[in-house]
Amino acid sequence: MKNKTPQYQVVVSDKAKDMLFEHARFLAQVNINAAEGLFDEFEEKASSLEEMPERYAFYINPYIKANKYRRFSL
Repeated sequence: MKNKTPQYQVVVSDKAKDMLFEHARFLAQVNINAAEGLFDEFEEKASSLEEMPERYAFYINPYIKANKYRRFSL
């Protein structure tokens, strides 16, 4: 039987939350259903990281600024 307890805690930064809300606010001016769908999809994808954090691995690329787009500084 599969254990349903999350293995990892997903933390969304305040900056990321602000960006999400700003994008949803803009999107709602065009299509309210799309804005609501954005939140639903974000919640679904973020919660799936509790069990599969490797889905969105860190980028290791010298051309991407450190601490952006899940790229960590070495």
